[in-house]
Amino acid sequence: MDKRLGLEIENFLRTPSAGVGKIFNEHGLQLELGIYLRCLGYEVQFERPFKIDLRANSTKRPKRELDILVVHQGFKVAIELKTPLAGRVPETMYDFCADIQFVEQLIATEAVDSGFCLLMTNDRQFWHSDLRSEGIYGFFRSHAALLTGTVGKPTGMRDSTVILTGSYELAPSWKTLGNSNLMANARYLLVPILRSV
Repeated sequence: MDKRLGLEIENFLRTPSAGVGKIFNEHGLQLELGIYLRCLGYEVQFERPFKIDLRANSTKRPKRELDILVVHQGFKVAIELKTPLAGRVPETMYDFCADIQFVEQLIATEAVDSGFCLLMTNDRQFWHSDLRSEGIYGFFRSHAALLTGTVGKPTGMRDSTVILTGSYELAPSWKTLGNSNLMANARYLLVPILRSV
């Protein structure tokens, strides 16, 4: 189901159906994507609560609610969303890494079978390679950077870390949103999270 659902999400982002409205924030994306998937026959649950323990060596408190849980024929897929439109670039990058950790933990505890983290934005600071590319920026902007292991909080007290067990190539995965009806001049990053073998 991972590939099929991934293709369905890609279809939503590239060629949304006529009834899909413009996306102005994360909640709008959550509802539009969830309704779209529900219309395709998937069971969709919004803001599904989960209790996850703090991951060893991570100091970032785990989330308590999943943006979207998709269920189909007993197979469960977690979806976490980010739609940054008003700054907070390094903080949102870090929050996206924390979303990946959260989905990894849901998979590790067998609460879900797999997952996706989706970031959709029209802010070029998230993907533009001519901008700063050290630290957390490199994961999102540099094709040479592989996101894995310990990721530190990039701003403020810098007193928080997330630990990722998987490896993710983010920068090469940016795609242009196929239809400006959803959001003008936007790109998206869809990251599949799979069970470790």
